[in-house]
Amino acid sequence: ASDQSQIGNAITATASNPVIMTTAVTTDARIDVSSNTVAATARGNQAANSQSPDALDLTSAEDGTWLSTGTFGVDAFAPVLVASLQRTQAAPVTAKVIGSRIAAENGQVVDSAVTVADNRQEAVALANDAANALSLTRIDGGSGAGIASRQSVGTGSPVLSRMSGKVEVIAQGAVDSALRLDGNLQRSMAYGNAAANALAANAVTLATPTSWGFASIVSGYGSPEVSAAYSLLSDQSTQSRVKASTDGGYRLLVRQLATGSEMSADANAIIAAGYGNQSANAATLDGVDIGAEYGFGAIANVTNVQRAKAAVSAETSGATKVWLANDSVEARVAADRNAIQAVATANLASGNQLEVHATSIGNGNNGWGGGGEGPGGVIGTAGLGHGNVLTVTAPLSVQNAQTFRAPVSAVVQDSMTRITDWGAFVNSSGWV
Repeated sequence: ASDQSQIGNAITATASNPVIMTTAVTTDARIDVSSNTVAATARGNQAANSQSPDALDLTSAEDGTWLSTGTFGVDAFAPVLVASLQRTQAAPVTAKVIGSRIAAENGQVVDSAVTVADNRQEAVALANDAANALSLTRIDGGSGAGIASRQSVGTGSPVLSRMSGKVEVIAQGAVDSALRLDGNLQRSMAYGNAAANALAANAVTLATPTSWGFASIVSGYGSPEVSAAYSLLSDQSTQSRVKASTDGGYRLLVRQLATGSEMSADANAIIAAGYGNQSANAATLDGVDIGAEYGFGAIANVTNVQRAKAAVSAETSGATKVWLANDSVEARVAADRNAIQAVATANLASGNQLEVHATSIGNGNNGWGGGGEGPGGVIGTAGLGHGNVLTVTAPLSVQNAQTFRAPVSAVVQDSMTRITDWGAFVNSSGWV
């Protein structure tokens, strides 16, 4: 189990005016400014929790699996358990890359290649970041396992990322040469909560599951609960704003004559992405023998709960430009496959998945106390009840509950991809 808190402490990562640059007068040469990274990353809490028990006898573990999360923490029990709690309160998390520049500045370029490619400028801010994994192999007996994860971004804890910068190739002139500004990335990313939870059981004997009650219950105001032999519960809440902003740009500039040369500004990207809550939850049961004694409660459940109570926004601005300030003769010019994106998501749950491959499943009572009936009267239901209470009684189930109560906005502005030729364009080609 892990318990992490940031209370009353600001977390900041800043890279101010970083420069990666070459200057040269190039004849019969190669200049390559590639695969460089300028980054600022700020995290409030980060955890990686895992268990991998192998060939254990858990016959004596008679209790079932029960998981619950809420405002005050994690409450859970299971024969094998991973529990994680992360929270921030009055703890802003900020990542900034300001005034970054990656460039190749050249005089006259003759019979040469100048490349600025596959560079990355990024600012990443995460309040809570967790990876929880539980893997069971060749387990005999026992009544299940569980992962319970709770993440909370409290009040006064905004998550902000900002990136501003340029990437450039500049030449006085180009003769029988190649100038390339390709495949670069400028981005800012902000996450309130991010979690990856994975539960796996392989060649396991599940003798007598004894989980009771609903397989999963999620209320609008209370604590979610999961009660199944194999259970995974992820609970995320964001109460402070999340914002990502990127002000970038790419420029390829030839000041004088360009003749017999290739110039490209291709596949560059400017991105801002803000997420209030993001999670990936997966449970896999493979080769499981669920004994004939089975008859009490659910076999497996994955439940995801996400609540976004503050604004989430993303803003991008910038352009990809090829400037030919003089004549171009027998030149080939391209500015293709460039992208500018702004993505804002209050709640994102990717891959909520339960996969079961059982060698056998016993035909016990299949209910809570026998008779094929569970709470509410019928086993195998999923319902929305009074007070917006979600319930599941199915033996195998996935339940997802997401709410947001604040604006979500994504804005792209001042964006373009452009080739500009201020002189004559003779026996040349260009495409965007």
